[in-house]
Amino acid sequence: MSKADRLIAAITRRIHAYEAGDRGAILAPEMMADAWELLQCSATAPGRYPPQVLLVLAWFRWHRAAQSPPDEREVDLQEAITLFALLPDDDPRAFPEPVRRFLHERRNPAPGDGAEWLDRAVRTADPAVLEQAISRLTAEVAELPQGPARAMPLANLGTALRLRFDRTGDAPHLEAAVQAGRDAVRLIPHDHAGRPFALAMLGESLGLRFKHLGRRPDIDEAIEFARDAVAAAGAGRDRDMSMNVLAKQLRARSERDGLDADLDEALALLRTMAESVTADPHHQAVALSNLGGVLYSRYGLRGDRADLDEAIAVGRRTVEIITDDEPQRARHLSNLANGLSRRFEAFGEPADIDEAIVLSREAVAATDPAQPDRATRLSDLAAMLSVRFDHRKSRADLDESIALSRAALHTGGLERPDRGRQLMHLSIALSKRYHFGDSRGDLDEAIGIGREAAQTLSLDGPQLSHLRANLGTSLISRFTATGNSADIDEAIAVARAAVDGTPAGHPSRATWMSSLARLWQHRFDRYGEAADLEAAVEAARAAVAGTAADAPWRPIYLSALAGVLSARFELAGDAGDLDEAERAARESIAGPRVNPKPQAGVLLGSAAVVLGIRFRHDGDPVCLDEAIMLGRRAVRAGDPADAGRVEHLNNLGILLKQRWTALQRDTDRDEALDSWREAAGLGSARSDIRLVAALSRAHLTAATSGPADAAGAYADAVALLPLAAWRGMARGDREYALGSQRSLRAADAAACSTAAGHLGPAVELVDQARNIGWGQLLDIRTDLSAFQHAAPELAARLDACRIALDEPAAAMTPVPDGATMGTAGLDGAG
Repeated sequence: MSKADRLIAAITRRIHAYEAGDRGAILAPEMMADAWELLQCSATAPGRYPPQVLLVLAWFRWHRAAQSPPDEREVDLQEAITLFALLPDDDPRAFPEPVRRFLHERRNPAPGDGAEWLDRAVRTADPAVLEQAISRLTAEVAELPQGPARAMPLANLGTALRLRFDRTGDAPHLEAAVQAGRDAVRLIPHDHAGRPFALAMLGESLGLRFKHLGRRPDIDEAIEFARDAVAAAGAGRDRDMSMNVLAKQLRARSERDGLDADLDEALALLRTMAESVTADPHHQAVALSNLGGVLYSRYGLRGDRADLDEAIAVGRRTVEIITDDEPQRARHLSNLANGLSRRFEAFGEPADIDEAIVLSREAVAATDPAQPDRATRLSDLAAMLSVRFDHRKSRADLDESIALSRAALHTGGLERPDRGRQLMHLSIALSKRYHFGDSRGDLDEAIGIGREAAQTLSLDGPQLSHLRANLGTSLISRFTATGNSADIDEAIAVARAAVDGTPAGHPSRATWMSSLARLWQHRFDRYGEAADLEAAVEAARAAVAGTAADAPWRPIYLSALAGVLSARFELAGDAGDLDEAERAARESIAGPRVNPKPQAGVLLGSAAVVLGIRFRHDGDPVCLDEAIMLGRRAVRAGDPADAGRVEHLNNLGILLKQRWTALQRDTDRDEALDSWREAAGLGSARSDIRLVAALSRAHLTAATSGPADAAGAYADAVALLPLAAWRGMARGDREYALGSQRSLRAADAAACSTAAGHLGPAVELVDQARNIGWGQLLDIRTDLSAFQHAAPELAARLDACRIALDEPAAAMTPVPDGATMGTAGLDGAG
């Protein structure tokens, strides 16, 4: 017998003793303790219990109410009714007769009271109540003649239909809600007391349609109707309701267009409303929740942490005042969780993401599996686990994130309006798992899902731009891994679409501009077209100019600007570019800003590269010392799984070699060799940088210790060549990858091996290096570069088969870091 069964039996015995005449049995202190313990151990989910548990506890509280002191009686009675209401009413004998009559009347009120049904439907998640409301209101409308008398039933019907769409996601209900609202506003007299309600509810329905379909006229019209509602309402509940609807629509438009004025107006309205509804916990929770939402939006526009902190405090207050059976409790929990996750992403406080995940799990558990919001809650939880993975690198978090994202897509179905966002979360998580060292199949799936998301998402504007930017990041990851030029071209195309789809002045535009600048720099590094570098400088400058001085992500934009300017200095030799690059790099690592740990490594590593270029230009040893110090900090800033570690190690080795060349200190040489050895051995890192590091180590070892000692290092470099020119690449890209490694001469590797007395391996090295290109060209295979355009998913599957057959034992999982400058600015080998 389980613990719950034992407690049920014990409570049932006391109930029977009470019914047999032992009045004290029901009031025994251990009785209440057993009841609470039964609740704790029998919950199938937060707020959900087996029927037999509900039944025995309901009867316990019902009998206890009859014997309790007056100050406790009401509490017991309400608890009993709440528990009985959770039971099905198919067996009338399970209920005390007064409770049965009460619940029957509540569930089956007299005909003609559709408004009462609607009020009850708003406060409960029971779908049967909502369906009764719609049925009653539809009947009321049909029974009334055309004219003003129909106006209020139509307004209520529109509200009920909108609520049904919100809970089911079925688009026809939303269209019907809008039409009913329009009919109500058309019929209702201007001096009718219900006019503010009718106007506000039509505004609410139009705003919801804008949210799901992205029709710009809908949000403008929603605001117009909501303003009319506020103007028509006197003091009291109607005015509060109208102000709330207006604030919500202003917030939606500000998120679309980045308008500060809309947010400020919404914030003023909601502060007024929150102060006026303190006597009604339900309406106060609505006001506070919307106030928090506007504060989150204003933080997104301005980056002021005070707004984010206040939004989280408001979210905590909202959760405190709502009851456990409040239908919107899961939504309020989810809002608070998302706010805490957002603060963690911006400021890196670990306690925030842990609490966010706990609250998000509670929100998922409190959401009925049949409700469409469950898919959204699953997707939000998946995103938070993905964010925590960035901080702790727990594979369990990432795997759970991917599993939850897949569950969200399965739960939500193909027609859910937020399917695009759910696909985006899955795409991001798969890309991260690829970076963490899994198969390249994750990255290919991430790109395929990202493309599907871009086609699925119905909204234009910042949300679609965010999705496109993440797709661009995955494409550049695959480009840096494989060298396929089609990926870099597509990445730039989708990044430009992200910029074009974001209104001027919106803070997200700076993010996409900075990302676009890095992509143009990547293509410049590949093709050497000066126009790409000019476009990169222009975009990077625009990103910095469009960002407030205290914005959390400004250092990343400054770092990107430093990278493209230093690259242009290397190309054209304009000292002004180098000066501007150094200023940007130093500003990016100055000040009290707190950034997530991986980003700190990016900033430090980029600044080290710029100062290394300054040393080569001016010969100032102080700059070189500072560059090495920053390079060491960049390596320490991340853990071994960080995507940028291979670049930080390689760049540090280059800087140390430069100082060894100038000062001939053995410690610098040894540290450089150790850095390159570690970089070359990072099996899940970018193969091109691993190869550069292996070559640098081999060349320096040969120059300082003799060819015999360098034999092993050269052999390691030759072994990396197949990864730099794998067979899944387009033929021209393979030739480019092999041609870019001219410093790896097979004769050098063989000479070192011969000097070490290894004649057999010497011949093998020459043959291995010489035959990489010929072996692939002569292999009886088809070039997939054209096939990828016609059938990208099938081509990706064929690539995966080739990789499995062609790769050495170590998996090829090169990892780019979208915010790092790369090694273009440093003298790598020789």
